[in-house]
Amino acid sequence: MAKGIDLTTKGDFVGSLAVFRCLIQSTPLMAVFSQQEVHKVKALIRQAVEYVTAMRLELERQELRKSDGDVVRQLELACIFTLCGMKTEHKFLAYKSAFTLNYKASNFITASHFARQVIDLESSGVSITVVVVVVPIMSSKFDTS
Repeated sequence: MAKGIDLTTKGDFVGSLAVFRCLIQSTPLMAVFSQQEVHKVKALIRQAVEYVTAMRLELERQELRKSDGDVVRQLELACIFTLCGMKTEHKFLAYKSAFTLNYKASNFITASHFARQVIDLESSGVSITVVVVVVPIMSSKFDTS
């Protein structure tokens, strides 16, 4: 699990997907001896499934971006990617990515939602430097003077 999370942090989504799939496939072979271990294995499987879903979404979005695919579909995939139950650091990166894509597509209402999500993550200790840079750009977009 730690290897897959580390690969996700480094941006190696293909490797991460392979690690999490392998983890899910090997769980039927695990020997557990207590109810507590059963609960740990079930939590591990739930987390791995969330990461598999997230990696598949992100890889599909990146493939569409490389082939100059449908921009609306890319935005949808980026938004759905934020809903996956990942660790806080990875949710931060997902929100940042969704914000950037929506802002570049002039989808300012949705972009502001993801900017708010990034700001809300500040309470959990995740770095917020990206918002400090981005907010002045958004306010200058609406400046009428």
